[in-house]
Amino acid sequence: DWKPFNLRDRYMSIEVNLTSGRAIKWDKATGGFRDLIIEDDSNPSKNDTLIPVILVHTRMILHLLTAIVLIGGSLAQEDLIAKTSYGSIQGYEASSSDGTRVRVFKSVPFASPPVGDLRWKLPIQPKKWEGVKDGRKYSAACMSNSTTSSSPQPVRRSGRVRLLINYFEWVDEDCLYINVFVHGECSVRLSQCATKKCPIVVYFHGGAMNYDSATYFNDTALIETYASKGVMLVIPAFRLGFTGQFSLGDDQELVPSNLGAYDALQALKYINKEAAAFGGDKDAVTLMGHSFGGAMAIMLGYSPVRKLQVPVHKLIMMSTGLYFDEPEKNGNLSKEMIRMANCTSISKRVNLSCMMKKSGQELLAIQRKLEEDHFDMGLFGGVIMRPPLFPFKDMPDFLKNPP
Repeated sequence: DWKPFNLRDRYMSIEVNLTSGRAIKWDKATGGFRDLIIEDDSNPSKNDTLIPVILVHTRMILHLLTAIVLIGGSLAQEDLIAKTSYGSIQGYEASSSDGTRVRVFKSVPFASPPVGDLRWKLPIQPKKWEGVKDGRKYSAACMSNSTTSSSPQPVRRSGRVRLLINYFEWVDEDCLYINVFVHGECSVRLSQCATKKCPIVVYFHGGAMNYDSATYFNDTALIETYASKGVMLVIPAFRLGFTGQFSLGDDQELVPSNLGAYDALQALKYINKEAAAFGGDKDAVTLMGHSFGGAMAIMLGYSPVRKLQVPVHKLIMMSTGLYFDEPEKNGNLSKEMIRMANCTSISKRVNLSCMMKKSGQELLAIQRKLEEDHFDMGLFGGVIMRPPLFPFKDMPDFLKNPP
């Protein structure tokens, strides 16, 4: 209840611009506020045209300001929720150095976690969920722990982030997520009104398919270089090392080859299906990558399987090497891992069953020891020339007869 006003109370003069207001500014007077003016920053010349509306008691204006903040916050909150076919995801807003608004959605699941019975299986679509999933923090990076990497994954402890050079704690088999950085004008609401959609850049990270991740990039650089320039940048994760290149020879039913590449393909299918939920244009997709990521872009760009399942319109490769391995190399590394895990038997199925019972961290430690003790064997990684994803005999065959 408001007490009666008297002439000694302080009042505010509220003036409203005839055009749409964008910024609220006020001046302090001695002992309280004096004037409240709503201005149109897009056309400063019109800000001289102000109409006095009412004199309002100071305590009333504080309640009015609270209401404005609450209303504005709820609208922004709605814009920051991406409604996909699988469920809703809460993102957050960031700004570039020039003030360009960018929406960020992290840890967006594009496949079911490849854990349990799904370890060493082809990726499948994510399960639907109820409520709103938190997309404001990075998920764990895919499994990696290599002395050859100069870019260790961030480690989170009690809210702090630090780096460990030789051991990555914040990695997990549950890692198949995309991170989305999209220009603010391509919000969910705007895209539904078809006013503008952002062209999509899908960026594959490097690391020889053995290290690095979709989570170790600097957010500020991604916002400044890509999202603020009017694009939707998507960085997908994919299985690395033994999780993506474990091999039992030619038996593709037991363990398919190129699981990491199939993860990337699954991410492309998800992006094609859900692009509009984030403000992206599925008919303007560019694949881009550096180092091994460039090789991934090349192979998926030319893959006949990819062409049948999802469209891609442009390719950008940076510092790309020829990361293509013979199947025998990953097979030999896998045999040695099986031996070191005490899982050797005369049956491949028994070997696989034993390896499936090992924890991801246990297998990661074995891979690290294998790398240190038998570096001459090489590292897990690279793309295997094997149909149907990459139906080429070898690299010369691909270069001579690209599809």
